[in-house]
Amino acid sequence: MILATWCAREDTDLVLQESEGSNRAEKPGAVRAPLPVDEARRLAVLHELAILDTPPEQMFDDIAQLAVAICETPIALVSLVDAQRQWFKARVGLDAQETHRDLAFCAHAILHPDEVLVIGDAQADERFVHNDLVTGPPGIRFYAGAPIVVRGGEAMGTVCAIDQVPRTLTPQQHGAMLRLARQAARLLELRMVAHEASCELAGDPSAHRAADAASAPGPAESTTSVEQLAARNLTQLHILHMISHDVREPVNTICNFSKLLQRRYGDVLGEEALQYLAFVYDGGARIRTMLDDLLALVRLDGTSVTRMRTSLRDLALAAVADLASMIERVGGEVVCEELPWASVDRTLLRLVLQNLISNGLKFARKGASPKVVISGGRDETHWCISVTDNGIGIAPQHHERLFAEFSRLHSRHEYEGTGLGLSICRRIAELHGGHLRLRSELGVGSTFTLMVPLQEGEAPGLPRGAGAQPC
Repeated sequence: MILATWCAREDTDLVLQESEGSNRAEKPGAVRAPLPVDEARRLAVLHELAILDTPPEQMFDDIAQLAVAICETPIALVSLVDAQRQWFKARVGLDAQETHRDLAFCAHAILHPDEVLVIGDAQADERFVHNDLVTGPPGIRFYAGAPIVVRGGEAMGTVCAIDQVPRTLTPQQHGAMLRLARQAARLLELRMVAHEASCELAGDPSAHRAADAASAPGPAESTTSVEQLAARNLTQLHILHMISHDVREPVNTICNFSKLLQRRYGDVLGEEALQYLAFVYDGGARIRTMLDDLLALVRLDGTSVTRMRTSLRDLALAAVADLASMIERVGGEVVCEELPWASVDRTLLRLVLQNLISNGLKFARKGASPKVVISGGRDETHWCISVTDNGIGIAPQHHERLFAEFSRLHSRHEYEGTGLGLSICRRIAELHGGHLRLRSELGVGSTFTLMVPLQEGEAPGLPRGAGAQPC
């Protein structure tokens, strides 16, 4: 039988090796955790989440960092227990990406989903005294693991803190670990929703529960399709409610209290603690931004465009006012030229302008103050609203990819964002019956132009006055 074991190299890193031998549970003194009673269901849910073997994500990294700060341990993990291994979605203080399940403390923790498993001294616990992770690197003595329990009640893994000396948890640390695990569970669920939405919007048939019929449906099939559509809409409403309330509320709590701690106890806390609080706030702010963008994108599917004759210049100035703090922070300039009146959905177009202007300010060239110019006009069939920046520019081969959901051309460390903004803009253009056009040159800047079809009464022969220049 093939087994995975941990060995210490000369540089003390942990490496996963395969060796022939009997089951680890047969080794005298080694105790493998029994399987949960619902193991088949639990594994099915874990695999449905599509989280295993994915790249690191800052939101989960922040949870591990917070566990380190709260429990004051050198190691913390967001661990997921698979059939034969535990895999780490996030890790602090440990280089290994996974271990064999036989060695996993977390495999014991998930047996009691409502409790934090606390091992004060692993060398005094018969389940772990002969565990390779105790007798060898990393030398585990203390372990505290809070199960990550999804809405069906299944424990996917844990948020855990590990130390190399015996210790225990305070009641406050115990409660905080449970809250971190709940946040990790919500993130897993939200991530799956975002992944399915992305696949569905991209036309991936695997994202649908049933494939389209090869031929025209009969009456019975049509009834079934209507029922499926109604159920799907109900599910979407439930998801929107969950994101708006169940997820957003604790995220706001994280952001608000981390800021409060910084303000109220900044003089008392050390530099390291303040840095950890900054990690917490930044992570919460990123989650909040992602929630806002995801909600905006999903809600567009059920949105009908309400057109009203609107001063595009007044609308642009309102969008600029919305971004006043960002403009001041980056030292940027936004110029709004004369713009025409047009029949558009004011709320949706304001959202487009906010996204395009903020992108122009964000993707600035080093050494150049960001400048954004908003202009407009019309051709024979469309109103045109252009947002031009002097930023880094976009290579031609990336133009189409840029509009895909969750698409990012740069790492989050270079430029923050969710990768949903331009998808939202394009969708709003399509809801107006128009499209979004891009012209860009690397090192010079970009121009995004929203093309909105002329409506009845906005005749193409209309005289072109101020702000109605050719597109």
